[in-house]
Amino acid sequence: MLNNIGFNTEAQRAQRFIKKTPCFFVPFVPPCLIFLLIVGLGSCNSKPFHNLKGEATTIEIKANTKVIVYFFMVPDCPFAQFYTMSISQVYSQYYHKEVQFYGIVPGNLYSLKEVNEFKTNYNFIPEILIDKTYSLSKKYKVKVVPQVVVTDIKGEVVYSGKIDDQAIQAGQKKYQPTKFYLLDALKNTLSNKPVKIKKTNAVGCYIE
Repeated sequence: MLNNIGFNTEAQRAQRFIKKTPCFFVPFVPPCLIFLLIVGLGSCNSKPFHNLKGEATTIEIKANTKVIVYFFMVPDCPFAQFYTMSISQVYSQYYHKEVQFYGIVPGNLYSLKEVNEFKTNYNFIPEILIDKTYSLSKKYKVKVVPQVVVTDIKGEVVYSGKIDDQAIQAGQKKYQPTKFYLLDALKNTLSNKPVKIKKTNAVGCYIE
Protein backbone atom coordinates (compact mmCIF):
# COMPACT_ATOMS: atom_id res chain seq x y z
CA MET A 1 0.00 0.00 0.00
CA LEU A 2 1.42 3.40 -1.03
CA ASN A 3 1.57 6.28 1.39
CA ASN A 4 0.50 9.80 0.49
CA ILE A 5 3.75 10.85 -1.19
CA GLY A 6 4.25 7.77 -3.33
CA PHE A 7 6.74 5.72 -1.27
CA ASN A 8 5.76 2.25 -0.10
CA THR A 9 8.89 1.58 1.98
CA GLU A 10 11.47 3.48 4.01
CA ALA A 11 14.20 2.01 1.77
CA GLN A 12 12.64 3.54 -1.35
CA ARG A 13 12.38 6.91 0.40
CA ALA A 14 16.08 6.73 1.31
CA GLN A 15 17.09 5.78 -2.26
CA ARG A 16 15.12 8.72 -3.68
CA PHE A 17 16.81 11.09 -1.17
CA ILE A 18 20.29 9.86 -2.15
CA LYS A 19 19.60 10.37 -5.86
CA LYS A 20 18.45 13.97 -5.31
CA THR A 21 21.13 15.00 -2.85
CA PRO A 22 24.17 16.74 -4.44
CA CYS A 23 27.46 14.96 -3.92
CA PHE A 24 30.29 16.97 -2.42
CA PHE A 25 33.83 15.72 -1.92
CA VAL A 26 37.20 17.09 -0.97
CA PRO A 27 39.89 15.98 -3.40
CA PHE A 28 43.14 14.57 -2.06
CA VAL A 29 46.02 17.02 -2.46
CA PRO A 30 49.51 15.48 -2.33
CA PRO A 31 51.78 17.07 0.29
CA CYS A 32 54.43 17.91 -2.29
CA LEU A 33 51.88 19.93 -4.27
CA ILE A 34 50.95 21.89 -1.16
CA PHE A 35 54.62 22.79 -0.58
CA LEU A 36 55.27 23.70 -4.19
CA LEU A 37 52.19 25.89 -4.38
CA ILE A 38 53.30 27.71 -1.23
CA VAL A 39 56.82 28.47 -2.47
CA GLY A 40 55.75 29.00 -6.06
CA LEU A 41 58.00 26.50 -7.78
CA GLY A 42 55.35 24.68 -9.77
CA SER A 43 53.52 21.40 -9.34
CA CYS A 44 54.52 17.90 -8.25
CA ASN A 45 55.39 16.97 -11.82
CA SER A 46 57.25 20.16 -12.71
CA LYS A 47 61.04 20.16 -12.77
CA PRO A 48 62.05 23.78 -13.27
CA PHE A 49 65.81 23.33 -12.76
CA HIS A 50 68.64 21.34 -14.32
CA ASN A 51 71.48 19.63 -12.49
CA LEU A 52 75.05 19.49 -13.74
CA LYS A 53 74.28 16.37 -15.75
CA GLY A 54 71.71 18.31 -17.73
CA GLU A 55 68.80 16.46 -16.13
CA ALA A 56 65.57 18.25 -15.25
CA THR A 57 65.08 18.32 -11.50
CA THR A 58 63.39 20.11 -8.64
CA ILE A 59 64.19 21.05 -5.05
CA GLU A 60 63.13 18.42 -2.54
CA ILE A 61 62.78 19.61 1.02
CA LYS A 62 64.03 17.07 3.56
CA ALA A 63 61.93 16.15 6.57
CA ASN A 64 64.20 17.84 9.12
CA THR A 65 64.96 20.99 7.11
CA LYS A 66 64.20 24.37 8.65
CA VAL A 67 66.23 26.70 6.46
CA ILE A 68 67.23 26.85 2.78
CA VAL A 69 70.20 28.87 1.50
CA TYR A 70 70.33 29.87 -2.16
CA PHE A 71 73.67 31.19 -3.42
CA PHE A 72 73.04 32.99 -6.70
CA MET A 73 76.12 33.14 -8.90
CA VAL A 74 77.53 33.02 -12.43
CA PRO A 75 80.82 31.30 -13.32
CA ASP A 76 82.64 34.29 -14.80
CA CYS A 77 81.85 36.85 -12.09
CA PRO A 78 85.02 37.62 -10.06
CA PHE A 79 83.06 38.25 -6.86
CA ALA A 80 81.18 34.96 -7.27
CA GLN A 81 84.52 33.20 -7.69
CA PHE A 82 85.88 35.01 -4.65
CA TYR A 83 83.00 33.92 -2.39
CA THR A 84 82.90 30.23 -3.31
CA MET A 85 85.27 29.36 -0.46
CA SER A 86 83.17 31.28 2.06
CA ILE A 87 79.98 29.52 0.96
CA SER A 88 81.65 26.11 1.04
CA GLN A 89 82.90 26.81 4.58
CA VAL A 90 79.42 27.80 5.76
CA TYR A 91 78.02 24.72 4.04
CA SER A 92 80.51 22.46 5.84
CA GLN A 93 79.51 24.03 9.14
CA TYR A 94 75.73 23.94 8.68
CA TYR A 95 74.68 21.34 6.09
CA HIS A 96 73.94 18.78 8.84
CA LYS A 97 72.05 21.30 11.00
CA GLU A 98 68.62 21.40 9.34
CA VAL A 99 69.92 23.58 6.49
CA GLN A 100 69.87 22.88 2.73
CA PHE A 101 72.26 24.70 0.41
CA TYR A 102 72.00 25.26 -3.34
CA GLY A 103 74.12 27.17 -5.77
CA ILE A 104 71.83 28.77 -8.36
CA VAL A 105 73.01 29.80 -11.83
CA PRO A 106 70.26 31.96 -13.38
CA GLY A 107 69.50 31.80 -17.11
CA ASN A 108 70.95 29.68 -19.89
CA LEU A 109 73.97 31.75 -20.83
CA TYR A 110 76.47 29.22 -19.48
CA SER A 111 77.07 25.71 -20.75
CA LEU A 112 77.14 22.65 -18.52
CA LYS A 113 80.86 22.41 -19.17
CA GLU A 114 81.44 25.96 -17.92
CA VAL A 115 79.40 25.44 -14.75
CA ASN A 116 81.04 22.07 -14.03
CA GLU A 117 84.49 23.59 -14.51
CA PHE A 118 83.54 26.41 -12.16
CA LYS A 119 82.46 23.91 -9.49
CA THR A 120 85.67 21.91 -9.87
CA ASN A 121 88.12 24.81 -10.19
CA TYR A 122 86.77 26.66 -7.15
CA ASN A 123 86.04 23.54 -5.08
CA PHE A 124 82.42 24.59 -4.64
CA ILE A 125 80.81 21.95 -2.42
CA PRO A 126 77.01 22.56 -2.45
CA GLU A 127 74.83 21.22 -5.24
CA ILE A 128 74.47 23.61 -8.20
CA LEU A 129 71.20 24.00 -10.08
CA ILE A 130 70.74 25.87 -13.35
CA ASP A 131 67.60 28.02 -13.32
CA LYS A 132 67.11 28.55 -17.04
CA THR A 133 63.82 30.41 -16.68
CA TYR A 134 65.03 32.73 -13.88
CA SER A 135 62.18 31.45 -11.69
CA LEU A 136 64.05 31.86 -8.39
CA SER A 137 65.86 35.08 -9.24
CA LYS A 138 62.53 36.64 -10.27
CA LYS A 139 60.76 35.30 -7.19
CA TYR A 140 63.38 36.70 -4.83
CA LYS A 141 64.20 39.79 -6.95
CA VAL A 142 67.85 38.91 -7.39
CA LYS A 143 69.54 41.16 -9.95
CA VAL A 144 73.16 41.08 -8.82
CA VAL A 145 75.40 38.08 -8.06
CA PRO A 146 76.83 36.80 -5.83
CA GLN A 147 73.86 37.02 -3.51
CA VAL A 148 72.47 34.74 -0.85
CA VAL A 149 68.79 34.32 -0.10
CA VAL A 150 67.89 32.51 3.11
CA THR A 151 64.32 31.23 3.44
CA ASP A 152 62.23 29.02 5.67
CA ILE A 153 60.56 25.93 4.18
CA LYS A 154 57.51 28.00 3.21
CA GLY A 155 59.68 30.18 1.01
CA GLU A 156 59.53 33.22 3.29
CA VAL A 157 62.76 35.23 3.13
CA VAL A 158 64.59 35.68 6.43
CA TYR A 159 67.69 37.28 4.87
CA SER A 160 68.74 38.46 1.41
CA GLY A 161 71.95 40.12 0.24
CA LYS A 162 75.68 39.91 0.83
CA ILE A 163 77.44 37.01 2.53
CA ASP A 164 79.53 39.41 4.61
CA ASP A 165 80.82 42.97 4.38
CA GLN A 166 84.15 42.20 2.72
CA ALA A 167 82.86 43.28 -0.70
CA ILE A 168 82.47 47.06 -0.65
CA GLN A 169 81.79 47.86 -4.29
CA ALA A 170 82.73 46.53 -7.72
CA GLY A 171 86.51 46.10 -7.78
CA GLN A 172 86.94 46.97 -4.10
CA LYS A 173 86.93 44.80 -0.98
CA LYS A 174 88.22 44.82 2.57
CA TYR A 175 91.24 42.80 3.66
CA GLN A 176 88.96 40.90 6.06
CA PRO A 177 85.20 40.98 6.75
CA THR A 178 83.90 42.31 10.05
CA LYS A 179 80.19 41.58 9.64
CA PHE A 180 78.93 38.11 8.77
CA TYR A 181 75.37 38.51 7.52
CA LEU A 182 74.78 34.95 6.33
CA LEU A 183 76.18 33.33 9.47
CA ASP A 184 74.16 35.65 11.70
CA ALA A 185 70.97 34.87 9.77
CA LEU A 186 71.52 31.12 10.10
CA LYS A 187 72.42 31.25 13.80
CA ASN A 188 69.41 33.37 14.72
CA THR A 189 66.91 31.51 12.55
CA LEU A 190 67.94 28.09 13.84
CA SER A 191 67.75 29.45 17.40
CA ASN A 192 64.26 30.85 16.75
CA LYS A 193 65.54 34.38 17.23
CA PRO A 194 64.78 37.35 14.96
CA VAL A 195 67.31 38.21 12.26
CA LYS A 196 68.49 41.75 12.98
CA ILE A 197 69.71 42.58 9.47
CA LYS A 198 67.27 41.14 6.95
CA LYS A 199 68.49 42.90 3.80
CA THR A 200 71.77 44.18 2.36
CA ASN A 201 72.66 45.26 -1.17
CA ALA A 202 74.64 42.66 -3.08
CA VAL A 203 77.86 43.71 -4.79
CA GLY A 204 79.10 42.02 -7.94
CA CYS A 205 77.83 41.35 -11.45
CA TYR A 206 74.40 42.00 -12.96
CA ILE A 207 72.43 38.97 -14.10
CA GLU A 208 72.07 38.81 -17.88
